Amino acid sequence: MDLRTQLEGLLSRVRGLHPLLRPASILWALVFVVLALTLQGLASAGTLVIDGDSFALIELILVMGAALSLVREYLLRPLDHLADSEDVRKKLLGRAIPVVRDVAILAALVAATTLTLELPWNTSFSEVDPSFIGLDRLVVTIVVVCAYFVGQRRGAVLALAVAALDTLGIAQGFMLALKGTALLPSDLLALGTAAAVGGSFVYEATPQIAQGIVALAASLVACMLMRPSGKSPVRPWLRFAVTALVAAVCVLYGVNAYNICDVREKYGTSIDYWWPMNSYYAQGFMPTFLTMMQDMKITVPEGYTDEDAAATESQLAQAYDESCDPSVTTARQEQFDAVKPSVVVVMNETFSDLSSIYGDLGVGYEGPTYFKSLDDALVRGNLSVSAYGGGTCNSEFETMTGSSLAYIGMGLYPYTLYDLSEPANLARQFSQMGYATTAMHPNLPTNWNREQVYEEMGFDQFLSIDDFADAPVFHSGVSDQATYEKVLEQLSSSDDPQFILDVTMQNHAGYDQYNIPEDQMRSMAPDYLDETVTHELNEYLSCIDASDHDLEWFISQLRGLDRPVVLVFFGDHQPNIGMNLNDALYTGDDEATHAARAYETNYIVWANYDVAGTDETRWEQASTSTLGAVMADAVGAPLTTYQKAAMGARLEMPAINLFAYEDNQGFWHNSLPTEEAENPMPAEAVYAYERANDAFEKLSRVQYLEFATKVQ
Repeated sequence: MDLRTQLEGLLSRVRGLHPLLRPASILWALVFVVLALTLQGLASAGTLVIDGDSFALIELILVMGAALSLVREYLLRPLDHLADSEDVRKKLLGRAIPVVRDVAILAALVAATTLTLELPWNTSFSEVDPSFIGLDRLVVTIVVVCAYFVGQRRGAVLALAVAALDTLGIAQGFMLALKGTALLPSDLLALGTAAAVGGSFVYEATPQIAQGIVALAASLVACMLMRPSGKSPVRPWLRFAVTALVAAVCVLYGVNAYNICDVREKYGTSIDYWWPMNSYYAQGFMPTFLTMMQDMKITVPEGYTDEDAAATESQLAQAYDESCDPSVTTARQEQFDAVKPSVVVVMNETFSDLSSIYGDLGVGYEGPTYFKSLDDALVRGNLSVSAYGGGTCNSEFETMTGSSLAYIGMGLYPYTLYDLSEPANLARQFSQMGYATTAMHPNLPTNWNREQVYEEMGFDQFLSIDDFADAPVFHSGVSDQATYEKVLEQLSSSDDPQFILDVTMQNHAGYDQYNIPEDQMRSMAPDYLDETVTHELNEYLSCIDASDHDLEWFISQLRGLDRPVVLVFFGDHQPNIGMNLNDALYTGDDEATHAARAYETNYIVWANYDVAGTDETRWEQASTSTLGAVMADAVGAPLTTYQKAAMGARLEMPAINLFAYEDNQGFWHNSLPTEEAENPMPAEAVYAYERANDAFEKLSRVQYLEFATKVQ
């Protein structure tokens, strides 16, 4: 029996249940039932917290949707009879009513979806310029009309499109509530990672988010009621072809409109690169989201040529060479070549010594005890990063490649966007020196596309969650010490030098899990935070205490090894509560300085052997994009010309992040477009700014040569 015969038999059996019960009706009913059960399960598990009235209304709509799905043919059949009538007037009426119905439903969907994109999060929606709301509505209209015709004027494809748009607005609401951050275009390329780590959060639906979910459920019911009425007056294949042609025209129009329309120029949009939510609040979702999408391509520096960039790279590298003490450099290089130390890079999830950034928090906080007391590091200090509250992979990217997000773009995740086989990275650099290379992360290998990225970078092996079976867990995942034990296991597996990247997991957000043992829980009580944020702060600080304890254990183990090991330890970003502290404790900053404080963590470079030419710890501001070069400089490892150029730029520009760079006078300067003018600088600081700005511009050309030309 062929497939067609089997399908016809199945359809006959379904119709046998009742003449008007169609497979499509059953599928729609199943969709509503599954959605209702899923929401019930999330609420029962405590993953979704929503007020009782809203939850009951959503469940009622979904149950009604399931019931209406089963009887929808009773509702639509009268229109079929009219459309198939021999009476001309009835036939015209039977054809006209579905058109009016569809237009009315489409108009209602456009209005509801536009509101659902905004209301779940935008407390300033009433103040948004009408032209921006018009762009919101236009984009939604194009998507809805395209989906209507792509789905052959039926509701299934339309429902998917509406659900996708509504989910953007609802997700923005949850993102804002959970992390205080905006939904960025590149977040859509990391949905797998978001799903993997999202289970640790409690999703508390505000009344506005709940309204968005209600609108989504009602919109799905409306989509279910849409289908053509009556028999086609033309051959079915012709109706299909005509509808497909209209769909193609609509899609091409939408794509072409996006490609030829510069949203910034036509609508006057701008992006607050320091805090994208400000732009979302002022302009609405789609105008801001589309503007950031159009910003994703790496911009070619003005007047760029490969030859000029190569010459600039050599110039900056020479400046670095000339800044070094030749005798110290030679001694370190000779020692490194002789001992070939293994190098362990630990990117510790959300680690930061908040006392070094925000002082004692107004409550006498002294920071992680062991980390602060470590007095035999080679070099240590505060670390400028390009991530806040999340986006771990960007700190990892900058550290591994030595390339800064400042020259790539706001809201981009290179791990999910580019093929990283060609750009230089630390794994390949040490592999070429004869090192075995291992990456480890005690979570899913697909998170942030690491499985593919590590292969492109040339790692020999990647140890992921399956390699940490039965490992102890703390807070959000496998404990730091368990990963350190795995590092030690790798080191003991061979006497040959190794490069190991350890990306930890235990401190991952959220900080409302209430799973810290009572005897380990902090009890700070700052009077400038509400009860919820205060708990999150204490839960976070308790995680840092645990990390600090594990770091002490790890370094004690490294001290006892009979082989040379270099340790680079740093935090990838601050927790999402950092900005609460920043705003409460520092109110007189200029914009650049204020934001840079929230984009700062800490680092150490340490060795279990005496490194030549090092008598005491150097305290230096660094950046994730220069951390690898700082480590190589400290231990005498060979630096690439690119790394030397970054170190040469660092002589005038000590730190750089996604948004800004620092000069030698300690002033921070915007590196991305901003509507706000910088505060006037003292006369003596102008020279330092000019030098730092020159270094920033030079490094932009060098990075374009070394990174952008290899991935675009």
